[in-house]
Amino acid sequence: MSPKNRMILNRNSLLTRLVPGATFIASLLLMMMMTPSKGTAQCTQWDARKMYGIKQSNNIDVKLDTLIQRGPRISGTASFQGKTRMEKGTMTGDFKGDVIRLEIKWDYGETGVYIGHRIEEKNPKGSLSYVVGEAYIKEQPNNNSRKTTWRGYPSILCYPSR
Repeated sequence: MSPKNRMILNRNSLLTRLVPGATFIASLLLMMMMTPSKGTAQCTQWDARKMYGIKQSNNIDVKLDTLIQRGPRISGTASFQGKTRMEKGTMTGDFKGDVIRLEIKWDYGETGVYIGHRIEEKNPKGSLSYVVGEAYIKEQPNNNSRKTTWRGYPSILCYPSR
């Protein structure tokens, strides 16, 4: 690991003392920097408009009811089945390069932050690209029991050039 990357993850750095959750975010960014990404040169903008769900590792399945993407900007609505009713929320975010960032402001008051990156998987018919990442509650960024990993579905495509 390079000295620069070690500095990013240093828990005693000024950033981690000033910004709650900075270690978590720095670790995620480092993971994304070290993950080789194929196809980025061929695709300048990935298209999330066909992605209709986020499967979380804590067994919550978030439906992306509407997902509007204009270039890198994303907006829309989302929902998931809560314990007693369907929970709804408003989504904003962006997809820049291979990195996607979504925030879903749920009607009950919390905001889910989803940060992920594109991965490529080989299958018998070729390669498919998916987005995977980690999520946390914006109002409780240091609460590890509320953090989860996730995978978007189905696969994503390159945004059509204009």
